[in-house]
Amino acid sequence: RPRLNDEEDKGRMLIATNYAKKMAADMRLIDSGKYSDHPNNKINVCARKAAEIYEQSKDHKGTQIIFCDIGTPKPNEFNI
Repeated sequence: RPRLNDEEDKGRMLIATNYAKKMAADMRLIDSGKYSDHPNNKINVCARKAAEIYEQSKDHKGTQIIFCDIGTPKPNEFNI
């Protein structure tokens, strides 16, 4: 990320926590060209767990809701 300009510097803690939140989920939210998929990132672990619960509950048509508020979908960019 480039250095903060004077206006951004006022919100540096908010910017830092936003970056940290994205990095903790999947580094591709920071730079999808530089980072690749990792089998043990939070998103892949969540997907595996959801698939496992689906298999366990499909006989009685169990339901899951997965909510994610990380990242903003943009065309041609990685998003969760």
